[in-house]
Amino acid sequence: MATLKNTVVNSSGFINLPSGNVTQRGGSTSGDLRYNSETSAVEFYQGSTWTPTEENTETLIADYDSGLFQRDWRDPILPIENWNLGNSSETSWGRNGTVAENRRIWSTDPHGNAAIIWDTPSNDSASNSDGGWNSSNVDIDYFRFTRHSMWLKRSVVGNGSTYMGTRSNDGVDNRSSGNRTTNPYFYSGGWPGGANEWFLFVGHTWPYRSETGSDHPHTGIYNTSGDKIGNCRDYVYRDGATYAMHRSYLFYSTNTSTSQQYWDPRIDVCDGTEPSIQDLLNNNHHKWRDYVGGNDATAINWPVYNETEQAVQFDGNNEHCSTRFGIAQELLLGGFTFSIIYRYTGSTTATYQALAGNVTGDFFIGKNTGNTNIGIQDGNYNNNVAAGTNAWDGNWHQITYTRSGTSGTVYLDGVQVGSGAWSGADSSAVLIAAESTNFFLTGYMKQFRIYSSAMSPGDVRKSYEIAKKRYNI
Repeated sequence: MATLKNTVVNSSGFINLPSGNVTQRGGSTSGDLRYNSETSAVEFYQGSTWTPTEENTETLIADYDSGLFQRDWRDPILPIENWNLGNSSETSWGRNGTVAENRRIWSTDPHGNAAIIWDTPSNDSASNSDGGWNSSNVDIDYFRFTRHSMWLKRSVVGNGSTYMGTRSNDGVDNRSSGNRTTNPYFYSGGWPGGANEWFLFVGHTWPYRSETGSDHPHTGIYNTSGDKIGNCRDYVYRDGATYAMHRSYLFYSTNTSTSQQYWDPRIDVCDGTEPSIQDLLNNNHHKWRDYVGGNDATAINWPVYNETEQAVQFDGNNEHCSTRFGIAQELLLGGFTFSIIYRYTGSTTATYQALAGNVTGDFFIGKNTGNTNIGIQDGNYNNNVAAGTNAWDGNWHQITYTRSGTSGTVYLDGVQVGSGAWSGADSSAVLIAAESTNFFLTGYMKQFRIYSSAMSPGDVRKSYEIAKKRYNI
């Protein structure tokens, strides 16, 4: 056996490294290696910081990293992130029909998720406009191929015509006939199905100088199973076209009970960066990718990736994500951990802003009523586990919550700040940046992790130290 500067090399095959706590790490040089007795981690020094050599991820079941958020496709030319509840016109979305004939409500989208839906609740008996919109004009390149799409449903079929169309300066040419029109509709006619059936409507506008011919094979009407059940029509841009728009209506309905709903209207440039028809049908373009297990979370109401922050941005109004995990489901019965890297940008006096929650509202991790309080809610409303922290000061932080047995523990930036009894929660889906349809987060996230066990204090500390280095926080 030999001893080299406090390092013991044993002939049977192990090295006993120098050991010390966190406060004993100062004054080191690059390449130093030692065991941190406080965090139970082997660390090495990289010139400015001590970094754990490894992170325990054995029970990591979901890892939503901001770099995997909706990065596969370009955003649509005309997104709907500014839709809000109510019946007024929205920015870029001008109401067609009366105030009573238009509203945005919480309802269920074609994929079973809670989302903001445009609804036509109360049309009059006159044969006129009965709800919908004319969007603002958006810039286009008339040598580019574009696609219009949206989901439509009638909760009450009633009567009247459904429309989805576009407009451009100097009109467009009909793809099949070559005839110019200044009032183009990809679809105009009666409802193609029954009540409470969602259908995806798709139409294309071809580049200038395209020959007349058949519509694009993807043009048409699709049910939620992916079957094409009806036809739409295509158009061709004319010389000098500079803009397009999206418009969709219920029109000429004299049955006052007729009710039509709209979701996810899009204008996409078809250059290989757009979602495919299958992606639209499967909602693959509204995802926060799971790095570990492929359990992608559904992005609801258009949270976006912020390039400057290199993080997912949530607006505090309705944007959030829905996971497939439930607190009480079998995967999490033995204990769990949530680890969240975030930056809160809302008001210091705002109350109840969720980092995590669930659909029914009996689970919550986030900002409590106080300016600095961290709130934890379970089935027993144990809602103030950690108070007096700096968790909501506008800087980047990591909150980690562990549950083992009947107790829960809260950590801020790797340090335990509170604990309390855990009484359970139901099996409804875990939400990111929301609780139920309330308490939406104003701010950013770089990472959201779920573990199927309660992390040890040492592993929590390791996770934070690695996150600091990885995300430069």
